[in-house]
This record gives sequence, C-alpha cells and structure tokens, in this order.
Amino acid sequence: MNDLDGFKSLPHEFFHTTQSSIFIDFSAHGTIGQTSAYNAPMAYERTYNPLIPQHARLWKSLYGLILNNNPQCLKRPDLVVPRNPEIPYDPDHNHPRPDVLWMDEADVSRMKAAHSNFITDIRSMPTSLVYNAGSRGIVTTASESLLAILSISLRMLRKTGTNIPVEIFLNSPTPYTNAFCSKVFPSLDAKCLYLSDIFLAADTTVNLNTYQYKVFSILFSSFEDVLLLDSDAWPISNPEHLFHSLPFTDTGLVLWPDFWYASESPYFFDVAKIARPPPLNERPATESGEMMYSKSKHGLGIMLAVYYNYYGPEYFYLLQSQDGPGQGDKETFPWAAAAVGEPFYFVHHPVGSLGRHDSNGEYIGTAMVQYDPVQDFFALSQQTRPPAVNPEEIAHPNPSLQKPAGTERVKPLFIHANVPKFDPITIFDDEIKGVHTPTRDSDGRSVRCWVEKAHSIELFGFDLEKRFWETIEDAACGDLLGLWVAGGKPDRFALEQVRKRDKATCDRVRKYYKEVFDSDGKKS
Repeated sequence: MNDLDGFKSLPHEFFHTTQSSIFIDFSAHGTIGQTSAYNAPMAYERTYNPLIPQHARLWKSLYGLILNNNPQCLKRPDLVVPRNPEIPYDPDHNHPRPDVLWMDEADVSRMKAAHSNFITDIRSMPTSLVYNAGSRGIVTTASESLLAILSISLRMLRKTGTNIPVEIFLNSPTPYTNAFCSKVFPSLDAKCLYLSDIFLAADTTVNLNTYQYKVFSILFSSFEDVLLLDSDAWPISNPEHLFHSLPFTDTGLVLWPDFWYASESPYFFDVAKIARPPPLNERPATESGEMMYSKSKHGLGIMLAVYYNYYGPEYFYLLQSQDGPGQGDKETFPWAAAAVGEPFYFVHHPVGSLGRHDSNGEYIGTAMVQYDPVQDFFALSQQTRPPAVNPEEIAHPNPSLQKPAGTERVKPLFIHANVPKFDPITIFDDEIKGVHTPTRDSDGRSVRCWVEKAHSIELFGFDLEKRFWETIEDAACGDLLGLWVAGGKPDRFALEQVRKRDKATCDRVRKYYKEVFDSDGKKS
C-alpha cells in the first residue's frame, strides 16, 4: 500500500504530493463552477494522514469480523408497548425496568451467538488499535450543516487557553467542507480527517448515519487519549487536567449522565450475557456529547462499541434504549465496556439545564451543563452520591439548588448547547415547544437564553453567555461570511445573494447582542 492509497475518494489527478501534505486542485473538478457561489477555494492543501495505511489494515480486519457476526435476525426487535413519558432520574427512587419490546426466541439466540462470537474474535485479533503513543487530544465530528456551529464551539475551546490538538472527522471531502477545512479550522488549530479515506483505502464500502460517526472518530483518531466532544459542545475552562488526573488515569473511560432513567431492554442483557441487570436508580442514562477514552486501555470495548453502532439502527439502539429519550449511540459505550470487563467512571453529579423562564412562567431549556469528573471523583470519595436535581432548577437563583450535599467543590466544565442549535442563521427563528424562540420572550423582548449576569458569574465565575454571543458575533461577522450554505447543501444562489444573506445574519446577531448585552459594559 502506497501513501496515496488513503486518498482514493478523489481522482488521482487532483493530487500533488509534498513531504507532509496533499494538495488538491479543484480546477479540474466538473462542479467547480457551482462552488464559487459560497466562496469555496479553488485549491485546498489537505493535510496527509500518515496513519491511514495502518487504520485501513485495522478496519479491513475488524470489518470482516463485524460482517461475519451479523445477527441475521429474521425479524428486528419490535416496539409493541408505547413508552412511558420521560421521567427525570432520581437515585433515591427505583422504577421497574421497562419491557416494551418483543423478539422471537430464535432471534435472541442468533444475536447472543453472534455477540459472543464477535467478542471471541476481537480478543484474538492480531491487529490492535492504531494511535500515536502518549498523545492526547480532542476529537469531534460534524455533518456539513453543523460546520458553522463547530467553528463557534472551537472558538469557545480556544478561549479557555488550551492549545490541545483537535481532529475533526468528516464523512468525505466536498467543496463546502474544504472551504471550512482550509479557511476556518486551521486558525483554530484543528485539522480535518475523512472517514472515506480509510474506508476506501481498506477497499470497503460503509454507509454511516448520524449517530454512528462518533465511535468511528474515536477508532480512527491518532490520539491515544481522546476527549470526544459533539460539534455543539465546548468546555467552560481548560480541560487538559482531565487527562492526567483520576478517574481517567485509573479507568481510561469517563462518561457523563443524561436527565433520564436508563431503559435497556431485558433482551439486551440476555444477548450480552450480563447476568445482573442493574437497578434503574444505580445510574442514569448516558449523555454522549462528552466522553473520554484511553485507546490503550479500552481497545476491546471500542471495537465492541463499533459493532454495536454498526448494527445499531437495526438492533442495538432499540435494545439499549427502548425508544427512550435521545435513543442512539449513547448507551453503546458503557455497555460495550461492561460486556468485555473494562472499567469506566460515570460522573455522579447530575446534569444541569441552562435556560430561562418566559414571562408566561414556562421554562425554556436550551443547553446542558456537565461537571468536572476530577472534582466529582474526589468529592464522592468522601460523600454519598448527590441527590437528583430538577433539570429546570439549575437556572434558579437559589444557590442551594446548585450545590447538592457533598458536591460543593464540583464545578461546571462543559456546555452542550444542543436544542436548538445555536446557528446564527436559524437561532432567532427556531421554536422551542412549538411556541417560543430561545432569544425572544413571548412578550416580544430580546432576552438572554440562559441565566442573568449575576447568576452566570455565580455558576461559572464570569458571564458565560455574554462570551458565547461575542464568539457567535465574531464568527458570523468574520470568516464565516460567504461560507454558509443553508442547511449545509450546495447553494445555487448567486454569490451576491449569499453575501446579502450572510450580512443580514451578521446584522441580526449584532442587533441582538446590542439589545441584550451592551448595557453590561465591555466585552468579557
């Protein structure tokens, strides 16, 4: 395999090699005339990934084992009973495990045999996970429609003072992704890598859906120790201490909680041969917008998580969530570790919600708050686990609601601004609960989306929301001008129309910032 085998996703004549990079010339591309509408570069110097040959060998072997252990059920798991309403997690109250699926007994046996055989196969694999020993970094992934949001998240990351490297995994190169990867992400010390390069170098064809990208980004990252963040998640302060502190140095896998009770089907525990299904108040559901992995300690668990996600849409997502809130990849990570006997640490501090109370009294949450696992670990080594917190009460000004007993020293560390997406083009029009927009009260006033300035300083040490909107303004009125494509699809507008739209977006962000934050004084 030569060095260009990893770049089969574009015709050979597009590439001019240098010692450390691949130069892609789009002048020969048949659709280049369409790309100028959003100011895509005519040529893009794409960083060569030297690990592609090794990753391709790993994937070729692993992919063969995945296909050889297809569950081959005659009928997929069937949801036969409507799910109960979403119930906020409370460690002090247990609930009966939901059992709302039906599977044929023969299909359960097929799945159990395939699952067991796959674990046996990966234990004897001659090829191990590929990474640069001793390396640490952040891994993220995004669809085209989320690239602008990712650029804002990366700006928030860099404002914490960290220089930790970032790898962005994308499906395959397009003129739109190339515009971001050449004009925006390099200035944020982030590089783009393409899953299609690895799949094609391994002579495999893999079609991934939304939830499946994360585990492949972890699998193919060059870092030994990975902090994975969703494209709309970012740290409040420098996260580098997590890599060299307990609990990560002990377990090699750190996971964060969701708001809800877990809801795995009894069928899953049978398939995975897990003898003791945990009581539902042992830990909540998983929120996979933030995860930490040591690839050297969790090789088997990562490969089993790949198996779960590959067959996730057909089998494992439903088996592990039973149509619960946020069903997708999130429960594949703890259960893959558990099934192969690898340890993990689950943050005990409840997830918080950031939002506002509308003038009509309704609470409108638009972001999640996750807490520092290092502080959580040491606080919980001295105290019992903290009680549950009502998701709406994190925004309440009563300090006692923010600091459950035993967790006074546990500080917020991550924001996951997930519903709706804080895309400057859409945020002012996105509705919550079908009625309200996050930026505008029902009485028509422009308002903060999260908490008032004094409460933000109390929670985070500074006005976090103001910094976030300064960052959104910097992006919307800076290097994103001319790069946006509505919905992430190739834009057929003329260049002048796109520029007018982007300028209108910039003006709208500036108007909102002036109305809501200008009275607070200088920028944070």
